[in-house]
Amino acid sequence: MSDADTVSDWAEENVAWAVENGVLGNGGYVAGHSNITRAEVAAMAVNYQPEAL
Repeated sequence: MSDADTVSDWAEENVAWAVENGVLGNGGYVAGHSNITRAEVAAMAVNYQPEAL
């Protein structure tokens, strides 16, 4: 991710897992200093689903 340096040290491992597994970062960035929106949380939930809904 182009903004990987914005992720806090304590969250790096979890964020890396989520990016590698396609749960977040689909837009090419993780925005570690931004508040997450409801739409972003919904997209993460859908991306995490093991099967298509």
